[in-house]
Amino acid sequence: MTRDELFEKLKPLAIGLQNTLTSKQHAFNASRNIVDECKFNGINNKLIVEAINSHLPDNEKITLTYFKNLLARSKSKSDTTITKRTSESLSKDSLSASTKTEASVQAIHSKDELADYMKACFGAERLAIRAMEAGVSIDTIKSWKCPNQISLGTRLSNHIQNQ
Repeated sequence: MTRDELFEKLKPLAIGLQNTLTSKQHAFNASRNIVDECKFNGINNKLIVEAINSHLPDNEKITLTYFKNLLARSKSKSDTTITKRTSESLSKDSLSASTKTEASVQAIHSKDELADYMKACFGAERLAIRAMEAGVSIDTIKSWKCPNQISLGTRLSNHIQNQ
């Protein structure tokens, strides 16, 4: 890529930075793919800043440090978005998987049995299902004499782990 091509390629970014209706960070984020392409082609930050500044008036020129800050904030924002999307998709997958599991367990066990387990498990359906899956009897749960749902969950986990 020649110097003139670089200067023309970065012109939209410079115009976006001049726009007073949006923040400079927003303009930079919108043109981030151009910067990434330049970096991929081996162009250093100093040359990119020089190309951007060639399209800006003297009072709006950016420094190398400011460019690095824009780039770092843009990278951290894109990393956060990727993480957020990944965690959302994982939670949706786990939610649908747990719903399918609960539906299959409920189909196997009668509703009366589930109601009896829920009485012993402080009304916690999830604990009742875990107890039924592990084959823990209602009498065993009652013999533990757990004062609340949290301690019952801990006791049930320990029991399942030690089986």
